[in-house]
Amino acid sequence: MLRQTLAALALGSAVLTGSVAAYAQPYGPPPGPYADQFSSPHRLRAVITNFHGGYNMMVRVHDRFIPVNLHPGTIILPTGLTLRDGMLVRIDGYYNGNGVFIADRFVLLA
Repeated sequence: MLRQTLAALALGSAVLTGSVAAYAQPYGPPPGPYADQFSSPHRLRAVITNFHGGYNMMVRVHDRFIPVNLHPGTIILPTGLTLRDGMLVRIDGYYNGNGVFIADRFVLLA
């Protein structure tokens, strides 16, 4: 009985560890225009083109438009800044695999 319980715990731990490691790995940017000199897999330098509050916005990187999603933990610097259309920002985050950039941090550049 003890042997079966330990075997089940070891198997469960191995399965859980493997699935967490696979889930935690961020996706790279989609192929094409996203990998130009103005962006990289984890950072965008962009102009906000469409943001009216909430968690979704559109930004322009060079001559391409990229959807960006914020989440409750997104950091906006300087603290207290309200994001508006036309702001030049640096966005740190990752692509979710569907071409949407998930923002972890915004920094106002101009």
